[in-house]
Amino acid sequence: MANNTKNKFFSIISHDLRNPLATINQLAQLISMQSKTASEERIEKYFELLNASSKNALELLDDLLIWASTQTN
Repeated sequence: MANNTKNKFFSIISHDLRNPLATINQLAQLISMQSKTASEERIEKYFELLNASSKNALELLDDLLIWASTQTN
């Protein structure tokens, strides 16, 4: 039973991490492709989204590390 719970937990975490990381990847590709043709405002918006997605991923990782630390102590 504990293994099933752990597997489900890791599945949820993987899914939750995948979304912001995929967004970061897509935005980086978009910035790379449009860096010479897009307006400064558009590029600035991409960077704002990139920043928000990376913060989201870092917060999720921090929460996971805190949780893991509480489980091992």
